Amino acid sequence: MQCSLCNYEMSAFETVCSRCQGKGLPPAQAPIPPPQHIPGQYAPTTPGVAPDDAPNFLYALVGFCIPIVGLILYLVDRQLRPQRARSAATGALVSVGLNVFALIAVLVLTLVGSAVTR
Repeated sequence: MQCSLCNYEMSAFETVCSRCQGKGLPPAQAPIPPPQHIPGQYAPTTPGVAPDDAPNFLYALVGFCIPIVGLILYLVDRQLRPQRARSAATGALVSVGLNVFALIAVLVLTLVGSAVTR
């Protein structure tokens, strides 16, 4: 069955055209319905995001070992691969946090040690 307004091929169960919604839009301006997900096939994610985006341990490890590289990876990949970029940023932040904690601990222990020896 075809829509009488835009000539879109409708299923037998549709009473209103799913393309033009019965508004008679020309075929070039009619909205195109999103593709339906078929079980067993790849389901697309957010538009503009790479399909292989996932949290990545290697990015987190590189960010942890070399925080400046983790920051650069985050800034470079944050649009295309946000989960992977977040892994790099998390590794870098954990590294910086542990380094600050270790620095404070060494300072406190040095001050306590010097006070005890006096």
